[in-house]
Amino acid sequence: MKFLRTNRLILSGENINENPSFIFDLTHIFLPTQLTELIISDKTIRLEQLQLFLHYFPNIKLLKIPTSILYLCSPQSETKRIIFNKNNIIKINLINQCTLEDIQILNRFCPYIHSLEIETDKENLELILYFLLRINTNRNHQNRSLTSSSYSKNIIFWQQDYSTCIHCMKKQNLNSFQSPCNHHLSSICFRDVNYMMVKKLRTKIDLDALLDDYTLEYLDQNMYMWW
Repeated sequence: MKFLRTNRLILSGENINENPSFIFDLTHIFLPTQLTELIISDKTIRLEQLQLFLHYFPNIKLLKIPTSILYLCSPQSETKRIIFNKNNIIKINLINQCTLEDIQILNRFCPYIHSLEIETDKENLELILYFLLRINTNRNHQNRSLTSSSYSKNIIFWQQDYSTCIHCMKKQNLNSFQSPCNHHLSSICFRDVNYMMVKKLRTKIDLDALLDDYTLEYLDQNMYMWW
């Protein structure tokens, strides 16, 4: 049996861990290029399993996942050993709260993100925003250094070649550490943010010239940014 008219798949149970062949079985139900949206609420799924799924269904563009899928890896340990296969994901929604380390892993896993929706605590919010916008800063101010000292602890993690992006290869600065680019990113939504934090972030973006031209909106406790 094949479902030829659907392009969205929702995984809500623990089917993958209960049945190791579950992902392969799906290839008998859906065509490889048919699915474009994948929504996962099963918190037991691991990053390797997600990579396998994307191998069989390479046309996935939208991904909605629990942050726990990224927990297996960390900048100090497992991430260095994992080879991230190419995928075509451009829109991501992380269901639960995330940290800067989660976003760093996500940035390596999905280097072509255009749109990102996340939730984080106030301690991580500013760090994540700086991390996500740093390519825009470097593109317009290539001689500027990052103003936040919090990034220094992650420099070793990013000291590796990243040749997927032609733009970044041309703009490569041999005096700075290498990191996966995110210059494809053009919109972010931070959920559950208070208005005072939004005002603070807007001021810092302008003072540090992180973006030359952008729009920031605050609606229903969510902060939306486009540039």
